[in-house]
Amino acid sequence: MLVLTRWRRVWLLFKWIRLSFNVVVLDFNKVKAVILDLCRIRH
Repeated sequence: MLVLTRWRRVWLLFKWIRLSFNVVVLDFNKVKAVILDLCRIRH
């Protein structure tokens, strides 16, 4: 039972890291789009 809980904890951690990574990538894409728009307006 202990081994199962440990594996489950690792799995939850892995899922959380993946979720956080996806959010960061989405934020980066948004920021990139905003920067491109600003450059377009400036030129």
